[in-house]
Amino acid sequence: MIYDIQTASVWKRMSAWLLDFIVILILATGFAVVTSLITNYGKYNNQLKDYYAQYEEEYDAKINITKDEYDKLDETEKKKYDDMFEALNNDKDVLYVYNLTINLMIVIVSVSLLLSVIISEFVVPLLFKNGQTIGKKIFGIGIVKNNDPIKVSKIQLFTRAIVGKYAIELMIPVLALIFILVGNGGLFSTLLIIGLALFQIGLCLFTRNHQAIHDVLAYTVVVDIQTQMIFNNADELLEYKKKNHSIEANKI
Repeated sequence: MIYDIQTASVWKRMSAWLLDFIVILILATGFAVVTSLITNYGKYNNQLKDYYAQYEEEYDAKINITKDEYDKLDETEKKKYDDMFEALNNDKDVLYVYNLTINLMIVIVSVSLLLSVIISEFVVPLLFKNGQTIGKKIFGIGIVKNNDPIKVSKIQLFTRAIVGKYAIELMIPVLALIFILVGNGGLFSTLLIIGLALFQIGLCLFTRNHQAIHDVLAYTVVVDIQTQMIFNNADELLEYKKKNHSIEANKI
């Protein structure tokens, strides 16, 4: 029946996702620049670099080296490197600027991505209707409630965008990656990213309507607009079913 769920094809969903991801990155970059200026991130980051340069000059050693590079150092060079890091860890001014820089980085990334997702995944779908983002609009797909072809509510759309896409699918791996880059991530952060990716793939492959995390949380499904009839509410769907059933009965 035309009111049955007509799920969108994988290639359309992937193409729309890629385009939407690019839009989010562009928006996030712009917001990050503005947020960096507001928080004076550049000032503290440069101050941290100056501290590092002073210690590198004083101890004749480089701070940012890999474990392999450290292992290749001779005993004298290792002693310089270890002494430098011990001095850095005991310098309250350096620790303060370092922690402030990391915290500001997390704030900038979090706020920038949040604003980008709100615009791309919540505001734009409200304007386009049928839950369509820019990518979904271009590729002719939309979202409806999980079991019935009914337009999603604002609460569902918000849950899908903020809880599913932003909080879980974006911020968890992004924060884990930041911790890895600053040397505090370790094996846990890497396993967290891999585990989340595998869980997402598993949901898309094995759920009945091939739903991602954000769809499962919001109780939504991605459909093909060209073949899917979408109703404004349950009453309208019920009325259509009655009318369609009556037409079919008269044909018998």
